[in-house]
This record gives sequence, C-alpha cells and structure tokens, in this order.
Amino acid sequence: MSKLVIVGDVMVDITAVISSTLNYATDAPGKISQQPGGAAANSAAWAAATGADTVFVGGIGEDDAGIAARKALTDLGVDARLVSSSSVSTGSCICIVDPSGERTMIPDQGANSLLSVDHLTDDLLQPGNHFHISGYTYLQPTSRTAAIELLAKAKAHGLTTSIDPSSASMIELAGVAEMRSWINGVDILFPNADEAKVLTGTDDMTQAAMQLLKIAKTVVVKLGAAGAMQVSAAGEVLKLEAPVVTAVDATGAGDAFVGGYLATWLKTHDSLAALKSGIAAGSECVQHIGARPIR
Repeated sequence: MSKLVIVGDVMVDITAVISSTLNYATDAPGKISQQPGGAAANSAAWAAATGADTVFVGGIGEDDAGIAARKALTDLGVDARLVSSSSVSTGSCICIVDPSGERTMIPDQGANSLLSVDHLTDDLLQPGNHFHISGYTYLQPTSRTAAIELLAKAKAHGLTTSIDPSSASMIELAGVAEMRSWINGVDILFPNADEAKVLTGTDDMTQAAMQLLKIAKTVVVKLGAAGAMQVSAAGEVLKLEAPVVTAVDATGAGDAFVGGYLATWLKTHDSLAALKSGIAAGSECVQHIGARPIR
C-alpha cells in the first residue's frame, strides 16, 4: 500500500470562540478551549481517518504539548515521525472564531523550526508514495530552506508531490514571486480562494487556477462553503458544491479537505472521487470546534 507522507507544522491550538464582534483594546466574552492543530498535522489526521496509510514528519518540543501532539496523531492511526528538542517549545496557535464560524489565527512556529531534509528518510522515498508539505513551512524563514530541500528530495526520488499554500497574508509578506518559485513544479497545488488571488492577482477563480497551471500540474481551489474546483494541465475542469451545513468553526477545514482528497486520490487516482472526499472531510470539520476529526 502506498504511503501518504505529510511534512510540516504541528501545533497546539488555543481556540477562543467569541459571542460578539471583537473590539480592539476592550473585552469580548467567549469560550476558550485547547485542541491539537497545525495545518500539516491536521491534514495527516484527516487522511488517516479517511483510510490512508499516513506518515507525518514534524517537530515538537520536549514538553507536555509535544507529548499531547504525538498522542493525538497516533490515536488516529498516523505514523508520527516527530523530531524533538528541549531547547524550543511545541508550536502553538491562537485561533479566534467569530459568531459566523470564521477564524483568525496567530501562530507561533516554535519547534516546527526543527525540520530538516534529513528527516525525510529513505524508507519514505519509495515508488508510489506521495509527498505533501504545508505552505507554512516555506513561509517561516527558519524552516524555508528545509522546505525547499524536502520538496526537491521527494521529486528526485520520483514521488508525486503536493503543497497547500496555507496563508494569503504570509505569502504577501514572503513575496508572491518568491513563493511561486519555491513551489514551482509541484504535482498538485491546493490554494484557497484568497491564496489563489494573491498568487495570481485575479479574483476570477477559474482564471486563477488556469494561471497556476504554470507552476503545478493540477490545481485544486478550495472554495469554502461553495465547494471546490479542480483544473488540470489537460484542460479538464471539475467543480463540486459543498453540502449545506451549520458551521461553528472553520479552523482546519482546508486542511481536512486536503487530507480527505489525498487519501482518496492516492488510492483511486480518481479526481472526482477525491474532490467528493475532500469536501466531505471539510464539511465535517466545520461542524465542531477544532481542526481534527472526532472519532
């Protein structure tokens, strides 16, 4: 069975669900909780829950949060290959969720800076395996070199590859041209609408996806409540709507989509089935607090 190898950020999420508009420099009533997170780790969790033989490669601190992060992954069946250090804390992220379910995130990379190309070991570089990496790994200067080298290593060994750009605002900070050059040649690119717009300069998602075919063989645009769209180098365009659900927390919905999509695609290489699987995972994710599947 082919393995899905996911590399990137693993976090502890501190979620604050507020019951009114967040007003600067004053109070906002809310409910605060803690969950496992990290875009790449979330995708690994959803992929494993969807049936993929999933390996996650990332970095944690030698602290309680790191112990919890490892357990949260292994409990869902993920083979967690986590490098650790006592000199840095496990990454964390404050997630502010407004009454509509939309989220704003404040990440602290922490031990995610530990990643290196050496962590992608020979046993993971087997024919038929797929390599996925989160964009956050490129967008943080301390892990950028590792991200570039990890993708190159996976390509050199013949693995198919994919990237989730992760953050429109951080792409702008890092530089659009730079980001496009770092991820050029990937097999599947998973931007959301905001990321696709930033990477191309157009808010027409069909045109944006077509433009992104210059740097990726297949582009899958995550459209939130509107579903998802896929375009391929062969000119095929697929678009599926998402079911109507009551969203309470959008945190991790895109990560869930990626995990669900890749799990099905790796098994079937059926794009339509993969889109359906991704949308199903994303739709399930938004219906509860937190970014991981509830099993």
